[in-house]
Amino acid sequence: MSATLRIDDFVKNDKLFPLPVQKPPVLKIESRQFPVSTHFSRKTEIDDYIGAAFRKICKIHREESKGAILVFVTGQDEVKRLVARLKATFPEKIEPEVQDEKPEIDLDKIDLKKVSEKNLQQQQQRTTTEPEVFHDDDDDDEFGEVDFGECESSTSGSFMTTGLDKTLPMLPLPLYSVLNRIEQEKIFKNPESEEIRKVVIATNVAETSLTIPGIRYVVDTGRFKEKVYSDSTGIQKFEIKWISQAAADQRAGRAGRTGPGKCYRLFSSAVFQDFRKFPKPEIEERPLDDLVLGMKNFGIDRIAKFPFVTSPTQDKLINAEKLLVNLNALHKPDNPRDELSGKITELGSLMHSFPVSPRYARILALSDQKGLLDYSIIIIAACTVRDLIDENNSKFKDLKQIWSRSDQSRSLGDLNILLSTIGAAENSKVIHVYSYRLVPVRAA
Repeated sequence: MSATLRIDDFVKNDKLFPLPVQKPPVLKIESRQFPVSTHFSRKTEIDDYIGAAFRKICKIHREESKGAILVFVTGQDEVKRLVARLKATFPEKIEPEVQDEKPEIDLDKIDLKKVSEKNLQQQQQRTTTEPEVFHDDDDDDEFGEVDFGECESSTSGSFMTTGLDKTLPMLPLPLYSVLNRIEQEKIFKNPESEEIRKVVIATNVAETSLTIPGIRYVVDTGRFKEKVYSDSTGIQKFEIKWISQAAADQRAGRAGRTGPGKCYRLFSSAVFQDFRKFPKPEIEERPLDDLVLGMKNFGIDRIAKFPFVTSPTQDKLINAEKLLVNLNALHKPDNPRDELSGKITELGSLMHSFPVSPRYARILALSDQKGLLDYSIIIIAACTVRDLIDENNSKFKDLKQIWSRSDQSRSLGDLNILLSTIGAAENSKVIHVYSYRLVPVRAA
């Protein structure tokens, strides 16, 4: 029932189903789906795919019938930029047309002979000059590919458009994972008037997690942000990559939930053929220390024999267990040859109770012994969220100079800036920081 599930990893897993007679049958259960026509682009925009999405939205809004538009981009910054461009281009409400009062015409004072001669001259000029031709490059070719619609800008590099009908209202709405609940609820409400087109600019949170009512058009940039884990450094970072074919089909299906729809892919069919068939399993692109700690807490001491649906590499599991041993969350294995058999310690059980990584959990578990629990909670909370400080805000840039003052606390670096940021917010009553008391635990 999932478009992105890797069936073979599950069915052909010998640890789950060791005997051939145990292999389960596969039944594909499809949900209700209206027909969706998919259109590829003749050319794939590599760099400015946000500009390509903007132009496609303009063309849909001007030429297509009623229906909401769902646009897929990679992250929060791109969502905000595209929403700002659309708000600067189209009005959010219907603007009434202002008609100039025309003066009354006195037919008795018109010289009909002169008017007839003037009309005749204009007609002769039109027949002697070549007619103006408009080319529409958005027609489907034999491969079902389409070109981008143009939305000309008045200034080079600017998305402030001219020549558009200002009576075409649009309601652009953002959607990403850390958006507050009040803003998220707006995407489920219908605009004030049927003449106002709703446009939802979203990350891949709208791909599988929810269904937005009224979506008839999907604009797919074909990108997403993927967490890439480095085995050598143990660090995760985000990289913008192409989605999989299964994810592209999942996005297209968003246009067919409540009625027939269209999906415009801002990449060519040739590029689509190079997409991997399924997305990478998350277990391959994340650190495994929290996973191993959780399994040890459940009493699964021999990790190597556990029947994972997608088995991680042995080296990743060994590195995760070594890290937990160094954090005193696990005992060293009794058998040196069996590196994945260490049992959990008392400190490790407490660390598992915190919904953070084991490194942060150890800090929380031990910081109370030194009376630093309040500061530890603040710093770890700041390190586990995205975009605590808006770098594009000029006020924050000035405040950072104050927070990173030249004194002894400056040696804390970024941690001191984060601590000062939340402290300043607490003093201004923007947020409230609560204290928690824990039973002191002595390190193993």
